[in-house]
Amino acid sequence: MDLVIALGIPLVIILGLTIIFTTDGVPGWVNNINSKYSRKTWLYGVIALSSASLLIALLKK
Repeated sequence: MDLVIALGIPLVIILGLTIIFTTDGVPGWVNNINSKYSRKTWLYGVIALSSASLLIALLKK
């Protein structure tokens, strides 16, 4: 049951947003988010996730 919830909910959200965006077009607020914060958000997000996973791996040993 946990697997169905863990995979089902994100799948429903992604498919729902895809259907909404293809029928109505991409809203303006999505374009604003993408243009303002895209590069820095991805960079800092990848750095934070990598650092956190490395720290977790080192602390488990």
